[in-house]
Amino acid sequence: MQNMKYVYPENAKVRCLEINYRDLITLRDQEYANDNIVGYRSMCIRDWQQKAHERGEGVKIHFLTSFFFTKLTEDILDKDLESVTKNSVVKDLTLEEKTEAARYNRVKNWTRDVDIFEYDYIIVPIHMASHWSVAIICQPGARPPN
Repeated sequence: MQNMKYVYPENAKVRCLEINYRDLITLRDQEYANDNIVGYRSMCIRDWQQKAHERGEGVKIHFLTSFFFTKLTEDILDKDLESVTKNSVVKDLTLEEKTEAARYNRVKNWTRDVDIFEYDYIIVPIHMASHWSVAIICQPGARPPN
């Protein structure tokens, strides 16, 4: 059993998730679920929701991985700031503005194949200090009233 491995979706070549024995034991009582378990459940819900949407039911939801928030919020390194400073447009930015630009650069390609403004909701799993939470962005494409 310790050598078992489950890949979801089963026949996927890319964007698949591998669950192994170490992941499964995090489901025991008094254990903390890990990112693979949360990712797996998110993928199952996403697939169920996409099928419902294709049938004309439900809403359109985009799920990000738990790594998105981690990558967005982890400490900025000098090399991150250097990559931002190479762009002549941002040379006159404050350190805070350069930091925000560096954070954006880390995740800007995570949705390059997705128009997030077409979705009704965006789900962002967050893992901080051994606790899981979720951010739900509602109607990202909605415009404020005049």
